[in-house]
Amino acid sequence: MTMEHTDAVLGLDDVWVVQPRNDRNDVEQIPIFLTQFTMDSIARRFPYLVEQRPEDGDEDAQAAKIDWKIVQDDVEKPFVASALEFVPLPVMHGEGYICLGFLFGRRARVAYLSDVSRFLPKTKHGKKLILVHNSLFR
Repeated sequence: MTMEHTDAVLGLDDVWVVQPRNDRNDVEQIPIFLTQFTMDSIARRFPYLVEQRPEDGDEDAQAAKIDWKIVQDDVEKPFVASALEFVPLPVMHGEGYICLGFLFGRRARVAYLSDVSRFLPKTKHGKKLILVHNSLFR
C-alpha cells in the first residue's frame, strides 16, 4: 500500500472476492505491505479486516483474509514479496505528507510511484532514481 488515503484503501473491503483458495478450498491470506501509519488508519476504518472477522451484526458476510506486513519507509530496508525484492521509496504527496513508492525487478528495475508531488533527497539519490524521475516527469 502506498498510503492510507481513500483512493488507495477503499478496495480492501472487496479483496475477498478474488482471494485464491488452496487445494482444501480454504481461503489463502493475501500479504499486504504497508507502513505502521497506514496500518493504524486501516485498523480504524476497517477493524473487521484487521481482526479477521465480519462486522458486528453481519456474521454471514465475507471478510478478506489479509496478512498485514509492516515495512519500514526507509530506502535501505527492502522486503520480499512474490519472490521479488521491493525497496520502499518514500516520496512527498503534498507538503508534509510522505507516502511510499516501490522499486522492484531483477534485470530491469521498475519504480511504481503514485501521487508524487516531489522526491525526497534520500529517495532520489538512494537508488539512482534520478533516471526514472528524468524519463517520466520531463
